[in-house]
Amino acid sequence: MPTDYATILLPHAKRLLEEYDAIRGLHTLAAQSKSVVTIHALDHVLAYLGAPLINDFHEAYPSIILSIVDTTDAMALAALTAQQCNFAIVTGPLDETRFEGIPLFFSNYSVRMHKSHPLAKKTFLTYDDLDGQTIISKGRAYDCFRHNIDQHILVPGRQIHILAETADENIIRAFLLENKAINIGYDYADALYPHPDIVSRRLKAENGGQMIYLVANLQVRTTKASRLFRDFLLEWILDTPHA
Repeated sequence: MPTDYATILLPHAKRLLEEYDAIRGLHTLAAQSKSVVTIHALDHVLAYLGAPLINDFHEAYPSIILSIVDTTDAMALAALTAQQCNFAIVTGPLDETRFEGIPLFFSNYSVRMHKSHPLAKKTFLTYDDLDGQTIISKGRAYDCFRHNIDQHILVPGRQIHILAETADENIIRAFLLENKAINIGYDYADALYPHPDIVSRRLKAENGGQMIYLVANLQVRTTKASRLFRDFLLEWILDTPHA
C-alpha cells in the first residue's frame, strides 16, 4: 500500500513528467528548420475549405507546417486555452474576455435524408417537420448541437427519436441510404459527401445557423507563423467563391 505521502506526491510527479514531455517536444520543434501552426477545428471545416487552401499556403510559405486536428468545438477551445494549439475554428458565441474570434463564414443548419423520404418533397424544413422523425446526428459533445437538442428537439409535445449521436460520416450515410434516419448538420458539409440517393433541405428557423470563427487565445502572444496563416486564410476566403 502506498503511503499518504506517496499518494499526495503522485499527481505532482505526473505533472512534472507532462511538463518535461512538453518541453522536450518544444526542443524538437526548435531543432527543425520549419515552424508549425496547429489548428484544432470543428470537424469537416478544413475539408470544406479544401486541399487547395493547404496547398496554396504551402506554396506561399514552405517553411511553415500546418498541423490540423478535427475535434469538437468544446475540445478545440479547451486546447486553445491550454496553449496546445495556435487557433481554434469553431462556432460562436465566444467568451470575448478570453478569446478573439474572426468571422470566417456563416453556415445554415440542414437536414439530409434519402431522396424517397417524405420530407424530401419539401423545399425547406422547420423543427415542426421533425416531429415523429428518427435522427442520427452530432450530439451533446458539441456545444452547438447540444443547444439545438435542448431548445428545439427534446421539448414537450415534440416526439423526436434520437437513434445515435455521431460525427462518423460512414455510419450516418449507412442509415440515410437505408432510409432509417435523417441527419441534422451544417450545410457547409453537405457537398463533402455527395450521393445520388441523398438530398439536403435547409432547416429554416429563427436561429437557423451559426457563424464559424477563427479563434485565438487573448492571453497568448501570436507567433509570426500564426499571423501569416491568419492573414493568408482571411484573404484566401475572400478570394475563393465556395468559401
